[in-house]
Amino acid sequence: MRGLLIFLPGLISLSAVAQLTIVPIAHPARSSARIEQSFAVGDTLMELPFWDDFSQSTGVPDTTLWQNSENVFINNTLSINQPTQNVATFDGITRLGRPYQPSATFTGAGDSLVSIPINLTSVPESRRNTVFLSFFWQLKGNGELPDEGDSLRLEFLTMDSVWLPQDINGDEDGFALTGGIENLAYDEDSLLSFRQIIIPVNNAWFFHEGFKFKFQSFSNLSGIYDTWHIDYIYLNQDRTITDRSHFDRSFSSQPTLLFDPYYEIPAHQFRKNPGRYITMQTAYGSNLDDQFFPMEVNHILTNLTTNQFVTSDFDFKSTLQPFELGKAFSGISLDGLNIAEDSVVLESKFIFKSGDKNLFEVVGSNDDTLFLPVDLKINDTLTTSYTLHNYYAYDDGTAEFAAGINLIGGEIAVAFYLEEPDTLTDILIHFPAVTPSSDGQAIDIKVWSKLSEDPVEGLLHLQPAVIQNGSRDEFQQITLSPVMVSDTFFVGYRQFTNNYIGIGFDRNNTGGMSNIYTNTDRKWDQNNRLEGSLMIRPVFRSSDDFVLGTNPEHQEFKVYPNPVSDKLHITGHHHQIEILTVSGQSLYLSSGSETHDLSHLPNGLYLLRIFANTGIYTHRIIIRR
Repeated sequence: MRGLLIFLPGLISLSAVAQLTIVPIAHPARSSARIEQSFAVGDTLMELPFWDDFSQSTGVPDTTLWQNSENVFINNTLSINQPTQNVATFDGITRLGRPYQPSATFTGAGDSLVSIPINLTSVPESRRNTVFLSFFWQLKGNGELPDEGDSLRLEFLTMDSVWLPQDINGDEDGFALTGGIENLAYDEDSLLSFRQIIIPVNNAWFFHEGFKFKFQSFSNLSGIYDTWHIDYIYLNQDRTITDRSHFDRSFSSQPTLLFDPYYEIPAHQFRKNPGRYITMQTAYGSNLDDQFFPMEVNHILTNLTTNQFVTSDFDFKSTLQPFELGKAFSGISLDGLNIAEDSVVLESKFIFKSGDKNLFEVVGSNDDTLFLPVDLKINDTLTTSYTLHNYYAYDDGTAEFAAGINLIGGEIAVAFYLEEPDTLTDILIHFPAVTPSSDGQAIDIKVWSKLSEDPVEGLLHLQPAVIQNGSRDEFQQITLSPVMVSDTFFVGYRQFTNNYIGIGFDRNNTGGMSNIYTNTDRKWDQNNRLEGSLMIRPVFRSSDDFVLGTNPEHQEFKVYPNPVSDKLHITGHHHQIEILTVSGQSLYLSSGSETHDLSHLPNGLYLLRIFANTGIYTHRIIIRR
């Protein structure tokens, strides 16, 4: 047992110390459509070949290829130097972000990746010794190193419906990737690398209509302790034990930021100093072939709002070494980028001119080339979109973990930098579901001009709010009384519980790492442990975009108490009130009496509209019991 320590970088037990820690969250419950295969969706069987590089899936494995595998996390951030975009990660938790057995003190079966049934009876007996399964694997990556007693095993389903462990070295216990430091592999940059394995499918028990293969992790079941990654799985006939070369070039991880250190920025702030943000993007590619390969790379930037090219197409020539993973390709210089609109969506697209075609095998005594119904060009394009609107974002909009603290009175702040003074109107925060739930917890939203040990010095704004847990990519919008900010400013919150409150944590952008600050012992500490960005976004809406907040010219209305538990009192002449959710759903409508019973409404943040002869006035109220 590891005791309380969880070895994701910076991840420790919540009961250990009150510092910034990361915890698992639910996987996205969706999967993108993928390329057309040699079987129709809904068929119970498929024919060879079986191929998946996960580049067309998001969050969970493609259900046209995998079954009962939703706890495996498809992502592009937890591995290092992966062969293609996205990998299948076995992380020891369910899709909902929960341990399989929270109190377990033993190793057991966790995540599993199970293929759909594959018809192997169509393989002629004379060619059954040419059926092989290959895949790339990595342990740890950006996760935690499995211990020696942990493993990722491969099993095949026999015609008697028995899962049989597989081996390549005559091991009676079957083939397994085992944990422990001795299994680490390092490349020339001292980064953990992927290795490829090929395994024969040559037992007569496997050649039936319902053949399946399964990757099964065995690890500590009490949390996210052990991390394995699988990529580029290929099962077919007419192969050999040395057939590890694939005529395929691909992009792998996401490109570097377009507006470093931000993922997205307000358009009007960008226009004040474009040169501060524009960087030359870098994309990363792989060669899965055993031959040198000359490459042409295109980088195209398009303004999707006006449907115009921002930059012209160009060809960049380079050479990929045999089996080279993670080669960097620099994009176009964007020094002349000009944005005139107040809201723009830019698309950055890298394209390999690789010559990739359909998957093929060389068969027969005449070395005939047989092309198969798998399009290898699908991983040759890397497309990323960026929005220039009215907010700053270090994050890309998707959380891999939650990051937070578990100390009453503890504070978290994120630093942002302005080119000119501006009016802060809203804060967007992603509060993912964690265990125990933080939904309904009260916090104080804060805005600072500087961080100080003095709790008052530098404080520009404070207002109460109630947390609303959202899905993986959902932000809670907290509208402020407008706050003037300039130069460097900080936004964040203070909590009133020792329970853990987590904010969405994006591992893609490490540029936001040093802009995170925590206050857990009456002094502010700059983050230097957790690599990633908190999903907190300051919003700068123009004056005609918002009406929320108490208008200082109409202080004749007094709304109290706020927060309110049951009865809300409103003084001042008015003829009607309405209470709405922050998304605009009307929940309560009443005449202009002074006292209103709100005991039927759940805890949360609401909008109160007061209708008077002089106009309609909007306030924010919190119901808390």
